[in-house]
Amino acid sequence: MDFEMLKTESGKSMLSFNGYIFVKEKESDVKSIWKSNQYFKNKCRGHVHLSDGKILKSTDHNHVPNSTDTNVKKTLNLLKEIATNNVDASSHSVVATALS
Repeated sequence: MDFEMLKTESGKSMLSFNGYIFVKEKESDVKSIWKSNQYFKNKCRGHVHLSDGKILKSTDHNHVPNSTDTNVKKTLNLLKEIATNNVDASSHSVVATALS
C-alpha cells in the first residue's frame, strides 16, 4: 500500500493514498491517525492509521477518490520546491520546469 506525503499551503503535512487526501488528526508514539480532507465538507469518515511508514488500517469514504485534486496538490508542492531551490529563476521557468 503506497502513499505519498505532501504539504498544505500553510506547510502542514498531508497524506495521499488511493486517490484520497488526508490531514493529520492525531499522533502518538506508536502511530498517527489521518482523516479525510473532506471530513468537514462532506462529513466523510474515511481515516488512515499509519505506523513506521506503513498503512495499518484504512476506512471507507462517502465520496469517490479525486485524482485531479491529488495531482493539483502534487504540482503545487513541486512548484514550491522548485521556486525555493531556484530563487534566481523566473516564475515562467519555475512553472515550465514543474510542468515538464
